[in-house]
Amino acid sequence: MAGSAKLFTHLEPAVLKNLASFSSRDLSHVLYAYSVRNAGNPEIYKAFDARLEQLADSDELLDYPTLHDMLYYMMFRDNTSEKVWTYLINCTLENEETLPIVSYKPFKYSRFFL
Repeated sequence: MAGSAKLFTHLEPAVLKNLASFSSRDLSHVLYAYSVRNAGNPEIYKAFDARLEQLADSDELLDYPTLHDMLYYMMFRDNTSEKVWTYLINCTLENEETLPIVSYKPFKYSRFFL
């Protein structure tokens, strides 16, 4: 993986400024990138969690690559928000596409996490 923890710390102001305008796919990439490295300050994770809560209030159906990143984020951060987990599970159940094998692991791991 490219980028140091210092780089992610320096990117925080730009990420926080644009967080509300990210699409769900872009948001999932940012969530995964920060959480897999455990980079950033606690304030950015509070903003990420708040944005996930907003997304959970929407009717948007997420695709598998987006769910892949968001499930990993939830597990890496030990996030136990029932609202967000319910939303992610419902998106999975309502998705009519076939789950790509490359996206399978976080779905399996999340079963044990829950």
